[in-house]
Amino acid sequence: MSNQFILLQIITPNGLKIYLPDIIARKATMNSLSIIVTSWSNCAFMIILVSTFLLLYQKKSLNNFLEKLIPFGKMSLTNYIMQSIVGSFIYYRYGLGLVEYTGATYCLLIGIVLFVLQLAFCTWWLKTHKQGPMEYIWHKATWISFRK
Repeated sequence: MSNQFILLQIITPNGLKIYLPDIIARKATMNSLSIIVTSWSNCAFMIILVSTFLLLYQKKSLNNFLEKLIPFGKMSLTNYIMQSIVGSFIYYRYGLGLVEYTGATYCLLIGIVLFVLQLAFCTWWLKTHKQGPMEYIWHKATWISFRK
């Protein structure tokens, strides 16, 4: 491997995570740096994902597909709470308790099915309402006026 390639790998966040144990000998210093580098790596990955999404959104052919996801975004609080309730019911013991029986593939399939059902619900709901039910409650709670 060339020195330039190794140097390029080291300056990237993921490369730092790989080579840091070889560079730092003290365990206390290594633990602190590991936390910092992991945070930096997660932030860099998030920036890459958001940038890629924004660049793809500007393509007309993909824009038509992504516009179908707008109802899901308009009801994001409702979807978040609904996913938490349904997901905990599916996986925890007070519900179906499937956590012991489902692997990564089945979890992904369950997530995709849940997403499609929520997208259909959001599209249906927004045909007759301005916003989702939890968004409505949040809006009303935010603008409560306290009169004397």
